Amino acid sequence: MKVVALIVVACSVFGAGAIAQDEEAQLVAVAFRVSDVGTYDLEVLIRGNEAYLPALTTFGIIGIKVDTADSQRRLEGFLRSADSTYFIDVSEGTASYADHRYAVTANDYMMRGSDLYLSTRFIKELFALDIRFLSRRLQVDLRNTRDLPVFLMNRRRAMMQR
Repeated sequence: MKVVALIVVACSVFGAGAIAQDEEAQLVAVAFRVSDVGTYDLEVLIRGNEAYLPALTTFGIIGIKVDTADSQRRLEGFLRSADSTYFIDVSEGTASYADHRYAVTANDYMMRGSDLYLSTRFIKELFALDIRFLSRRLQVDLRNTRDLPVFLMNRRRAMMQR
């Protein structure tokens, strides 16, 4: 009887720990500031000092082409052209961009329902972007990265207005 009680208590403690770990992440509205382009409202998951951005929405804003498979557990597409392809497969724990392969760990992403959220650190490392989360301002900054479609379109628009 004591063994059963001990097992029940242990399951409760470890189960509560797992639930608390999931509950650490909070959905928060932040300003997603893309330098020289504009500011967008974005709901991100925050766990500790790390922001996790909704992959489809974020990629859409900055012009990264994305196709999904397996309920967003695998993303693939390209940045500027079909020559600059990438994939992110959280089920397999791998990602690739520009002929480099990366390991995808549990700290690199979060799932909320069927939506995939990627950490700013992971996005920065994978695509070599100047992106950072400013927790005190509740702001994610993406500085001018010439290769991204959103910056190319913005430059073209500015040149046409001159």
